[in-house]
Amino acid sequence: MGKRMFIDLKVKREVDVDTCFTFFNILNEVTPLHFPDKINNYEPINIPFTSLDKDFLKKFCERTILFKKSSAMDGMISNRKGFIIHSSYKLEYKKNHKKGSEMNLSILSKLIQELSKNLFIEFGYVHELLEGEIEFAQANGSAHRNVILFNSITLQKYIPDLYLCTVIGMEYVQEFGMEKLLSLPVPLVKKLSHEQVYFQLVEDLENFTYEEVKVNREKIKEFLGKDYFFQVSKGRDYKYKRVYKEDIIEPTERFIVITDGKNGMTVVEEDKNKKPLTLFEKFLRFFKN
Repeated sequence: MGKRMFIDLKVKREVDVDTCFTFFNILNEVTPLHFPDKINNYEPINIPFTSLDKDFLKKFCERTILFKKSSAMDGMISNRKGFIIHSSYKLEYKKNHKKGSEMNLSILSKLIQELSKNLFIEFGYVHELLEGEIEFAQANGSAHRNVILFNSITLQKYIPDLYLCTVIGMEYVQEFGMEKLLSLPVPLVKKLSHEQVYFQLVEDLENFTYEEVKVNREKIKEFLGKDYFFQVSKGRDYKYKRVYKEDIIEPTERFIVITDGKNGMTVVEEDKNKKPLTLFEKFLRFFKN
């Protein structure tokens, strides 16, 4: 099993001080031992997270927010804009980081459910990269080394995969129907709200096999329709059935990233001599390898 666990939440709403306040309050309530101790809008992430109030958070909410808890957790909040239709909330945890403050998938399952209900999440998951699935994750564009991360444009094109814990929201409920989603052939499925469904690929998040994950994934894909989901044989450019009906606008800019050694600021500039960075690659700039 993997040594790191991930939460990635997509929502078609703007990030503002109220949503940041809600997000961090839920982190504090559900995972107090892993509440961030540092925050910033760029690296290094070195500003003490001194106060859980709106006046403090307002300083950071107009740009991408980076935060961490020592070496146990890293996170990022990025706002939707332009051709990006989703805002994103991302968290990465080390598994069993320190005795007395262990993190596990069961705790993160509770966390994603609370965050999803309160932030109106459209698509979200808890997962750890399992042995045997890295090649598929690389093929669908959601893996970089041991990090699972995909962008809004990928989600518009197809559903990359299904994860240990998955939340799907309003547009998925409209596409498939609540009754059908609550009948998913999985060990656990439940209605979070009138427009959200939560399900797990395994019954016991602390004791399962990759084969169990693989079998239940395929059952769901057959049940909902395989052409909604990425397939290696068809590749990324195949015209899959789409949940999101908006036009897909691909970024065309070419970028380089310059780090100012004096203050740690990262500056993104255009460079016509370089190949375009994908949005996935830009997001990875803010995560540790």
